[in-house]
Amino acid sequence: MIYINQVFQLTEDLTRIRIVEIDEPYVYVVIIDANTSMPQKELYSTLITDIEQKKLIPIADPFSRVVVEKELTKTQIEKRDKDWDIYSELLVKGYKNLTSKEW
Repeated sequence: MIYINQVFQLTEDLTRIRIVEIDEPYVYVVIIDANTSMPQKELYSTLITDIEQKKLIPIADPFSRVVVEKELTKTQIEKRDKDWDIYSELLVKGYKNLTSKEW
């Protein structure tokens, strides 16, 4: 099973990818170590096969950290909420357009 926001590493070249959306039969991933991280469309079945063959292994999220909501300042909360609004509008709702070669 693959989950949104899950991080994997390719055993062949140590490239790390993050799952940003699942819309079967496709999965949208970003390479988290690249200079630019444009989403790429991959077949869900290909990722499952790579996991089963141990070519792709799940790893801990290298960017995760515990944030205690009560310790955030008002400015930090406002920035987080504004950033999330931008992210959700551009990436979550528009991921298909980002990965389409039609435009």
